[in-house]
Parts: sequence; structure tokens; C-alpha cells
Amino acid sequence: MKTNKLGNIAHPINFRKLAKPAALFTIVIFALSMLTILSSTEVHATSTTLPLHTSGTQILDSNNNPV
Repeated sequence: MKTNKLGNIAHPINFRKLAKPAALFTIVIFALSMLTILSSTEVHATSTTLPLHTSGTQILDSNNNPV
């Protein structure tokens, strides 16, 4: 039996027991990140009239009056 410098029994880490939980955790985190990216909604520009806008060569206010 292996002991450390203090005389306590050293418990080796069993990586085979950690392999499945680590893989499942990685898959869950990946899936959640993909769902977050795919479900995010993009904000599209609306057709609201801004305070100043252009039409041809004219600059117009929000009531379409030339400035």
C-alpha cells in the first residue's frame, strides 16, 4: 500500500471512473451553448422614421418636411 510523507494512505485518482461523467458534462455544456446561440433572436431594423432621413437629394424631418 502506498503512503505519502505523513504516513497517510495515498488514494490514487481513478480516471476511468471520471471519464464518463466528464464526457457527459462536456456534451451537456456544448449542447447548451449551441441551443443558446441558435435560439437567440436577432434584432432587425424596423421601418420607423428617424428624426432626420434622406429621400433622393433632400434631407427630411420626421414629418417628411425638407430641412
